[in-house]
Amino acid sequence: MSPIAAISSVFRRYAVFSGRARRAEYWWFVVLRAVVIVAVGVAINARTSPSGVPERPSTDVLVAVLLVILLACLLPDLAVTARRLHDTGLSGMWLLLWLVPGLGALAVFLMTVLPGDRGPNRFGPDPRAHRGGAVAARHAVPASL
Repeated sequence: MSPIAAISSVFRRYAVFSGRARRAEYWWFVVLRAVVIVAVGVAINARTSPSGVPERPSTDVLVAVLLVILLACLLPDLAVTARRLHDTGLSGMWLLLWLVPGLGALAVFLMTVLPGDRGPNRFGPDPRAHRGGAVAARHAVPASL
């Protein structure tokens, strides 16, 4: 999945908590969001004088832009993370671990790194099988195992 396809998929389904999301869809969204937030943070830092006093008008605008980005990405972030957890066979309720300081975010991170279930699971069909089963067939487990 290309970065553009992944980002557009996340925003097309910004409030869809059902179904499954591939690792590529999830991680491209996370990486792009992080790059944008860091870029705006660097711009805010660049508009601050060495004494720590911000240049008011431009810094206020950049902080407002940062807040808009954070709020605009909140619901899509929750939805794609829930779908990513569904791909691994876990309930989206595991997102509540984010509320546990420190270890909760680490636990959710580790769950999103896990490979998705092959084939359909209780949350829907395998998102890798969208191309006529070609991807799923390549990763299929032999029947003799």
